[in-house]
Amino acid sequence: PGEAHASADRLDNARVNLSQGFLDAAMIDAQQAYQNLSSQRVILEERKAHWELLHLDVVSRLKELKIYAESLNSIASTDLDGNETDQQIDVDYWSSRRLSRAKTMIQSLIKRVETTSNSLHTGDLLAIQQQDIPNLFNELENTCTIAIEEALNSQLRLNIADIVIQSLENQGFVLASSAYNHNDQRKAFSANVTNKAGEEIVIAVEPDQTVTGQNKLHILSSDAPKLTEHELKQRAEEIRQSLGQFALDSAPFQIMSKEDQFVRQTPEDFFSLEEQQDQLAY
Repeated sequence: PGEAHASADRLDNARVNLSQGFLDAAMIDAQQAYQNLSSQRVILEERKAHWELLHLDVVSRLKELKIYAESLNSIASTDLDGNETDQQIDVDYWSSRRLSRAKTMIQSLIKRVETTSNSLHTGDLLAIQQQDIPNLFNELENTCTIAIEEALNSQLRLNIADIVIQSLENQGFVLASSAYNHNDQRKAFSANVTNKAGEEIVIAVEPDQTVTGQNKLHILSSDAPKLTEHELKQRAEEIRQSLGQFALDSAPFQIMSKEDQFVRQTPEDFFSLEEQQDQLAY
């Protein structure tokens, strides 16, 4: 804008000089104005060409990113050793719709770039190219990682419960029922076992909300108030040894008082076996 104003001023001077008969001065002003305008035209054409190429690249990358996001609807899972399996997992489900949110952001950017291009400056396009697109790509990669971890962790919850059930079966209990909470495999897995005396043990393995990729095991024993401290300790030890056989480490345990066990009403109050904490409690 400054150069354009300067060229306009020179043209005004040329008109004044011409009206006053100063032909040489008018010629000089007119030539300088013409040279400035010609130079600015070249610069504008270069900037316009650069903007158009940048705009084309941004649109192309966003559309490629959209195609890539669509390809992630279903991906191969992994086993506990990190090896890829033949099983496919629903990324949007296991990521709690994180993939859908990423797709929405990509589509919004495409719409912005295609429909409001006249209002986008070069700096805006560069920000999308160098920041938004790489960030969205990383978000897609992280979403896949989260989905795989959540699916694997869900299977691990079932496996942990199964190991505990087998350990309790050796103590005279049989499986009565088992299911994921609300039939949602992303949530806790629960099971009930009973014995001939009608005593019941509830097993619940839930995701640890404080540590990603970890689970908490809770056991509520209806017969806990009847057992001695030694019997409670022996049961806990047998469960922990069973878990240890499958490389599932548990922390040291702590025996609660019978009064506490009787008063408390939730599974985690009777029994808490946490992979990342210091106690296993009955």
